[in-house]
Amino acid sequence: MTDAQLRQHFRELHKGKRLRSMKLHVENAIQCDVCPKFFRSLKSLKEHMETHSNQFNCDKCTAHFRKILDYTLHLRLHSEENLFRCILCEFKTDSINDITDHLNNTHEKNHKYKCNKCGKGFHVQSWLQEHENYHSGEKPFECEFCGKTFPYTRYLIAHRNAIHKEEFIRTSSLHECVICKKSYQHKNSLKLHMNVHTGNVSVCDICGRTLSSKEKLKFHMRTHTGYKPFSCTYCGKCFTKKPILVEHERIHTGEKPYSCEFCSRGFSQRSSLVIHMRGHTGERPYVCHLCSKGFVARAMLNIHFRTCKGME
Repeated sequence: MTDAQLRQHFRELHKGKRLRSMKLHVENAIQCDVCPKFFRSLKSLKEHMETHSNQFNCDKCTAHFRKILDYTLHLRLHSEENLFRCILCEFKTDSINDITDHLNNTHEKNHKYKCNKCGKGFHVQSWLQEHENYHSGEKPFECEFCGKTFPYTRYLIAHRNAIHKEEFIRTSSLHECVICKKSYQHKNSLKLHMNVHTGNVSVCDICGRTLSSKEKLKFHMRTHTGYKPFSCTYCGKCFTKKPILVEHERIHTGEKPYSCEFCSRGFSQRSSLVIHMRGHTGERPYVCHLCSKGFVARAMLNIHFRTCKGME
């Protein structure tokens, strides 16, 4: 790419942005194998590659971590037992201090597998096997979208997120309807959808909306009738469902039954706790499709949309 082509690229794709220096001639620069970025020196590239070295990638969401402790703490969000479980052994606990001590004292310095060539240690055999690609130069992990190959699975995952994120999301839905091929991220969503095909649905007589159960139809009808049978004993505000009323009344009572396991801060609503916890775990489930920036809450994503200018 020539200087003129680079300037043209910035004018077309980065309107309003200033190309600070033309000293970086792309034809002489070094491009990252994982993402589209260019660098002036091998040292800069090496430092950049650390951003792609997240060893721990959650297979239930898009979160990724460099440290085993952070990954272990995050996995509790997906645990049905609501326990911290060590990924290297059978140890499990409900105490954040116990799991921290366990990882630091049992696994952190005791690597079960070691490289015969450089002596580097690993907790898992597959990590050692991938490390051996560093010495051999092999790149066995191939991107299914563009065919590019990588020595480590973590590089392949980072490449997918940087280059093929939308394509990957479209093709990686876990639960697909066998009748109409519609895909869902969650099993329960597919289960409710199947009622449409089996005839086990309830239809609103007013707006024609199809609900997956009679119970859901009952609450839906209240949006038309305005019926709110549950009223707050403190301010008189009314609600369609009792659980919503219970959470509302905590505003008046000051009750905070949901406590953060990381910092012990209390919350009156479970949804507020979940959003707060993402600040500790690094999880960002709401991602902007224009710039790929992640957010802990949908409301924050909606606010971001108002000013987002796409990839910079």
